[in-house]
Amino acid sequence: MRIQSRQTHLVALDESDRDVTMFLWLRDPNDPDNQLMTYRFKAMLFGDTCSPFILCAAILKHLDNNHESLVSDHVRRDTYVDNIISGFQREDDVVKFNHDTRDLMSGCELQPAFMEVQQQHMQTAYWTQTTKVLGYRWDAEAET
Repeated sequence: MRIQSRQTHLVALDESDRDVTMFLWLRDPNDPDNQLMTYRFKAMLFGDTCSPFILCAAILKHLDNNHESLVSDHVRRDTYVDNIISGFQREDDVVKFNHDTRDLMSGCELQPAFMEVQQQHMQTAYWTQTTKVLGYRWDAEAET
């Protein structure tokens, strides 16, 4: 598996894996006696049932490829589904973690989507006392 193109966020399928995505299509759908065409996908279908798994696998592969980064282990340890749940004693540690995570993910082709989500969550965490974690409201001051 390799991640391709910053704009399209594609996860390319290896040539040897493309047969499992094969489907048949009539060359001319208006003529049932027409020749069948065989098509195979070159990339994973996003929006498919397995898309969250593939996204997670792509991110984990990126973290594995950058295992020497201290933040890589931190992100891997603190990720649950599509949430990174971390805590720090000091605000400057949060800022450093945010900066280091952005640097780490800048090499990932999925980075623009990651950055948009991260920016939304960081703003929530900075400007409100409550934020959503795994679908629940979390009050950091009351720890509830």
